[in-house]
Amino acid sequence: MTTSRDPGHPDGGELVRHRPGGGDFLDPVAQIAERPRDALGRFLPPGVAGVPPLELPTSLPPRATLAAAQHLLDTGHPFQAHEVLEVAWKSAGDVERNLWRGLTQLAVGVTHLARGNIRGGVAVLGRASDNLAPYAEYPPHDVDVAGLRGWIADRVAAVGRAHPQPPCATAGPAASADPQPGGNGPPGAPVGRPPRLVR
Repeated sequence: MTTSRDPGHPDGGELVRHRPGGGDFLDPVAQIAERPRDALGRFLPPGVAGVPPLELPTSLPPRATLAAAQHLLDTGHPFQAHEVLEVAWKSAGDVERNLWRGLTQLAVGVTHLARGNIRGGVAVLGRASDNLAPYAEYPPHDVDVAGLRGWIADRVAAVGRAHPQPPCATAGPAASADPQPGGNGPPGAPVGRPPRLVR
């Protein structure tokens, strides 16, 4: 199966899948994947330039995955870091699957906090900590499990101080506010320094 763009479409952009032997069809999943996104993974209107999509290989070695994710976290791109980590999670064997799942959830939690979704960010960070916990004694790939769990506890505590009653993720402007420069999110969504994935 191949893919091309439909030049007859008004924005010149609909993706058309070509089946071997004929029978072209529009692919709505590919349409969504091709929409531009901002640095926090939110969809932008058609025609607005966004963050370039990641060109991900089917898999990276663990240390390369961690280095790529760390770079993305350090540069204010937690959504893209989650994409890198998710590839490792989906391809991990049984022994390490929850490690990679927890790391992915960590990046997702950071993304939610940076977007202003306080309640969602806290919930996902809690699940990340739970998934990382079994690896604390013998962490694979030098992942700083203890440090990451401490980082999560610090962030959750900071959010608790800033929002004693976390707002509903869909309640008004705080949930949809644009992030502040530096990826620290709207006021009251304390992301702070990015977590260090490796010791």
